[in-house]
Amino acid sequence: MTVFRQRLPGEAQGPRIWNSMLLRFAGYYKNVRSEATGGILGDPVDADFTKMLIERFGWVPPSPRTAFDPLPLLLQMSEHEAPEIFSFPSSYIPFVHIRHHDYPQLD
Repeated sequence: MTVFRQRLPGEAQGPRIWNSMLLRFAGYYKNVRSEATGGILGDPVDADFTKMLIERFGWVPPSPRTAFDPLPLLLQMSEHEAPEIFSFPSSYIPFVHIRHHDYPQLD
């Protein structure tokens, strides 16, 4: 859900949310070779987005990194302005404890 109207073709004004969803978890390539082999800590869907946030926009992930680090929002108010990073306070992110007998790493 968004609260903004759709931007019309040719319009330069209006916000852009770069994230695919408002709340996603980081995906970290474990090393340079893992980009090709898939060695990722966290959400593999967002590994490239996570890498871009770190390298291009200066996001500093938590230390130590985990498989469940929330990504910040990358917002751009118009095409003429640089995107900015906005992190959620941890109290805004509801974590639910999940347990599954086939996936003990969730516990």
